[in-house]
Amino acid sequence: MNIIFNQVSGPAVTANGNSAIQDLSQSRAVGEDSPDLNNLSVILNVTAVSGTTPSLTVEVQWSNDGTTFVSAGTPDTFTAITAAGTAQKSMTVKGRYVRLKYTVSGTTPSFTFDALGYGS
Repeated sequence: MNIIFNQVSGPAVTANGNSAIQDLSQSRAVGEDSPDLNNLSVILNVTAVSGTTPSLTVEVQWSNDGTTFVSAGTPDTFTAITAAGTAQKSMTVKGRYVRLKYTVSGTTPSFTFDALGYGS
């Protein structure tokens, strides 16, 4: 298992955005000659939620060039998060680069969360 990314939360998220871009070809340990990653698991840890009917949707997006990202759809999208807690999703790798796209909705919504991605 290789840690792909560990997005530690900063200030509360109140608007739509994206995580940093991760290059999956760089995820192998030094000296490791195993094949490219086939699977990615993402764990979201939401520690604080506020607002009126807040909702956070997180999806994994893929790219082969590191510039144009696409969503793979339902298999790579978390169920909308409305309360603090943990969620996990596993998926097949669909590109060299990966990032998380998050969409925030509700009246004055605020989410504090971090994400951990690991591959195999």
